Parts: sequence; structure tokens; C-alpha cells
Amino acid sequence: MKSLLLFLSAFLIFNQITKAQYVNIKINNLVVVIAKKDTLIGKDNHVVLENNSSKEETELINTNNLIIKASYQVSTNNSVWRSNLKKSAVNVRINYVFFYNGKKQKVKTQRIFYLDEERTFEEIQMAAFMDGINNTIITLKYQCMLN
Repeated sequence: MKSLLLFLSAFLIFNQITKAQYVNIKINNLVVVIAKKDTLIGKDNHVVLENNSSKEETELINTNNLIIKASYQVSTNNSVWRSNLKKSAVNVRINYVFFYNGKKQKVKTQRIFYLDEERTFEEIQMAAFMDGINNTIITLKYQCMLN
């Protein structure tokens, strides 16, 4: 009886592990422009999403006065009954956190892919940081590919 319970629990654990889905996100050509004058080049990155979401934020760039982090989530619309086009959609949600000179700003975005569309896109996000009447605009740009 004990061995049967052990076998069943091992089977259930194995079953849950094999159900986990993995999505790979490749980030290439990362460029950050600060106030249209300073340009930073980031390194290429690879994010593995277990069960279609990142467990922690991925650090895209880290300098002495600028840190940009992102978390990713991928979902599908399997329950849409009115349209095959919408039923085939793949949604990519990206949450950014910009830290600049001690200030923090969050930016959210979403990409939707339909049918057999190629799962690649160019991401461009901006964050504005105010300091009195002066503002600094930070532009983040990179190529992203899901597979």
C-alpha cells in the first residue's frame, strides 16, 4: 500500500512537471537613448518563461544612474467563442520599471499576434522623468522574438 501511494504521488508530480509550458524570449539590439544625447548599448538577453510568465524581473540595462527591468507574460485566448481569429491570438504583456536618478516609473504594454503571424516585434518604450521644469526622456528600443 505504501509503495502504491508513493507511486501515485510520484506520478502526479511528474504529470504537473510535464504540463509546465516554456516560452523563450530573445532580446537583441538593445539601445537606450537618454535625453536625445546619451546612447547606451545593452547586451542581448534570453528569458525563459515557465508556465508563460517570468518569475522575476529581467534587468535590461544597469548603469550608475539608470536601471531598466522588465517582466513578461504570454497568454492565449482559447475560450473566445465568437471568432477564430481572436481564438488564435497570442498576447504578450510587458511590464517595465525605469529607475533614473532615484526616481521610479512603471510602464505597461501589450502585443497581440493573430493566426500564423511571425512572433517577432520591435519594442520602443519611452519614460519621462520630471525635475522641476526640466524633463528627461528615456527611450528604450530592442528587437524581441518569441519561440
